[in-house]
Amino acid sequence: MKFGRRARRSRGFTLMEVLLVLVILVLLGGTASVFFINVQKNAYIDTARTQINSLKQALDLYRMDVGSYPTEQEGLEALRTPPASLSNPTRWRGPYMKDPIPNDPWDNPYVYRILDADTVQIISFGPDRMEGTADDISG
Repeated sequence: MKFGRRARRSRGFTLMEVLLVLVILVLLGGTASVFFINVQKNAYIDTARTQINSLKQALDLYRMDVGSYPTEQEGLEALRTPPASLSNPTRWRGPYMKDPIPNDPWDNPYVYRILDADTVQIISFGPDRMEGTADDISG
């Protein structure tokens, strides 16, 4: 047998090839996680808007029956149980919400405010949970 000068080549991957594949996987994973975070954030915002619209519709039904919106002290719970302060409790024809009053998607209660006799506002302070910032959602 004659041995040549050629050494047998192993059939494995070089370190450079393995590192290149790892870099590509990290880049793809980072891109996917940023995309997922944006999708989740937008889903939470859409959920908050939908819940606020449902609460406002229930408040409008309450107002049609009772004659006025619940006071801020009575709050949104007036949609589920008749407030003790009603002058004519027979006008309350609820519950106006089938399920319990939800928290916003960030697990904080919605803020209910009366702006005037004809206008109410429901606010979620958004992911930062601070009032008056750009991520507040209201209706």
